[in-house]
Amino acid sequence: GAPPVALEVTEAARRARLGPEVETSVQRVVREALTNVRRHAPAAPSADVRIDADAERLTVQVRNAPSPERRFAPLGGRGGFGLLGLRERVEAVEGELRAEPT
Repeated sequence: GAPPVALEVTEAARRARLGPEVETSVQRVVREALTNVRRHAPAAPSADVRIDADAERLTVQVRNAPSPERRFAPLGGRGGFGLLGLRERVEAVEGELRAEPT
C-alpha cells in the first residue's frame, strides 16, 4: 500500500500564472515523487505535498514521514531514469530539482 497523502496549495500558488510546460512539470514531479515514496518507503505513515509561490519562483515540496522499513532496491522491479528525467524536465523550464532520502 501507499501512505496517505496531504496536499497543501497556498493561495500564492493558486494565483500564480504558469505556462503549460511548468504545469506539466509540476504534475510529473509530484507523481514521480509519490511513486518513489511508494516504492522506497511503502511503510511510511504519511506523505505531504506542498506547493507555494512567491514573486520569483514556484516551490514544490514532497516529503514522506520516516518509514520503519526502508528499501534501497525499489519495490516492484528495478529502478528507471525517473529522477534523471525529472531533473532534465525541471531544468528545461529554468528550475532546480533536489532529491534527498528521508
